[in-house]
Amino acid sequence: MQMTGNIILITGGTSDIGRGLAEAFHRFDNQVLIAGRRQSRLDEITEANPGMLAFQLDVRDPVAIEAFAARIRDKVPELNVLVNNAGISRPESLAGRARSLYRARHRRDQHHERAANDGGFAPGTEGEAECGDHHDDLRPRLRAP
Repeated sequence: MQMTGNIILITGGTSDIGRGLAEAFHRFDNQVLIAGRRQSRLDEITEANPGMLAFQLDVRDPVAIEAFAARIRDKVPELNVLVNNAGISRPESLAGRARSLYRARHRRDQHHERAANDGGFAPGTEGEAECGDHHDDLRPRLRAP
């Protein structure tokens, strides 16, 4: 990507990484469009960065996303860079997720032990498919206290 002369749309452009990217690209002589939920933040950022354009968008609303996409295609057909930075944050229990992964790992290990006691292990059996070795790098962090 060339660092100047682009037309860049950044979703989630009103805070943190999105805002930082928007302001940096704007300083590099790009036309920057930001999208975000809060109109007050959009106004604040465009006031501080003359020439930057802002659009209100809530990515939790599928209808709003479709309307927004149609509007951008219509008004800015030259758009050549999209930074999909917006996200939806939900509370999640990491402890619960770790316990779940630990239990899956434990079931897999029990399955391997039973298979070994029965005369061998055949890759692709239920235990292997259920948890798989792709979790091996998480093992030290997922051990229950």
